[in-house]
Amino acid sequence: MFRKHKQLIAGLVMGGVIASAGAAFADGPVHFVNFKFKFDGVEKSLPEGFTVLEYNGRTYVPARFVAENLGAKVDWDGST
Repeated sequence: MFRKHKQLIAGLVMGGVIASAGAAFADGPVHFVNFKFKFDGVEKSLPEGFTVLEYNGRTYVPARFVAENLGAKVDWDGST
């Protein structure tokens, strides 16, 4: 029974974080851009759930996606 409550509380917290992040972006001109990526002439699509964001005249792209497609090795070290 405690496990069900734990999942409910975690869901509510995550929902609150997502909702507040949306409110923070509502202040400025935010656009989600349909963007095409080409690496060495080969068109690549973003993974499901990723997007390109245009905000205040700047374009933000998923850094890991770009780095890996340029040949960089990207690792995650959770302890640091």
